[in-house]
Amino acid sequence: MNKSAQKGLAPLILVLIVGVVIGGIVIASKGSFTSKKSAEQTSQQSSSLYSSYDDNVSIQTPDGWTLKENPQPGTQATFFSPKEGVDDKFIENVGLSVSDLSAKPDVTLDEVVKAWIDQSQSEFPDSFKVISQDKTTLGGAEAVKLIYQAKDKVSSLKGMAIFALKDSKAYILSYSSEEKSFDKFLDGVNQIINSFKFGGIVLEWETFKNSEMGYSVKHPKGWVAKDSSGETNRKLTVSHPKNFANVLVAAHKDDSLKEGGGMAKAIKGRKEFLESDKELKIADFKATVEEKKGGWLMVGEKTIDGQKWQLEERGLVDIYGKVILMQSGYSEDYGKQYKDVVREIMDSFSVE
Repeated sequence: MNKSAQKGLAPLILVLIVGVVIGGIVIASKGSFTSKKSAEQTSQQSSSLYSSYDDNVSIQTPDGWTLKENPQPGTQATFFSPKEGVDDKFIENVGLSVSDLSAKPDVTLDEVVKAWIDQSQSEFPDSFKVISQDKTTLGGAEAVKLIYQAKDKVSSLKGMAIFALKDSKAYILSYSSEEKSFDKFLDGVNQIINSFKFGGIVLEWETFKNSEMGYSVKHPKGWVAKDSSGETNRKLTVSHPKNFANVLVAAHKDDSLKEGGGMAKAIKGRKEFLESDKELKIADFKATVEEKKGGWLMVGEKTIDGQKWQLEERGLVDIYGKVILMQSGYSEDYGKQYKDVVREIMDSFSVE
């Protein structure tokens, strides 16, 4: 458990950071004791419900509490309690941290908890103490709840941490408090814990439209759509904000398609090109050629920057020289939940 002070604010912000390493996997749990100024800034970003399609969780914000998403690296969301007064220097809070453990699928819940305790004791050798450790549940999943105490140069601290493992991810809810205020906000903390749910997350969609080029495509809110078309081609990319998944749509003209057998030659050439990619493992390639149009569908897996990606490519050609190429991909480690989403993005592409 590392302590750091954020400069530039008076009074200082005291941030508790817990980083636990298990076999090369870092599990981070962060809570913060926040100044009045920081709490006021946070309230401007408040929301009644936190939901993450990436991590497949949702949490309800208690009345009077405020929510800030991604407040600091390693923390997906922090829920801040109401201020105790105009001179309140520390804001009690509950932080959510989610760590991917897919590289270590055999890690157990007990190992995660033990490593967290060992690391905390090494950082606070004279003051860290586990008051209680009990089995519980979090969102219906088996979990462990710790109550602990610690001291630093500023305050006597008391906290609660709940650990759960689900779908190769470690979920940690951590309540951080000054010891004297720990019980005061337990009702709100328990509301957060009891509202924690896995699954049932509904994506919000929006439409990207390029009137000049005459096309539109739907994508999840928060994803980035970028048009980089040139004079002789059209190119659109739609990317997850953390690049867990993406879609490419490209179009151009090819006069060789107007020749006899041109479509079949083009599809054969595309297949040979894909097969020449040593990093790409093609699971299936299907092609059809009709009188005026043809197309293909490729499904495969490719290693990109050390990560496995599941890919799908759709191609369409016609005798008038038109070529439309659609590619979608998602990270095997981080983006499995977007398998159907990227297909829906491709399906939504339309030309006016």
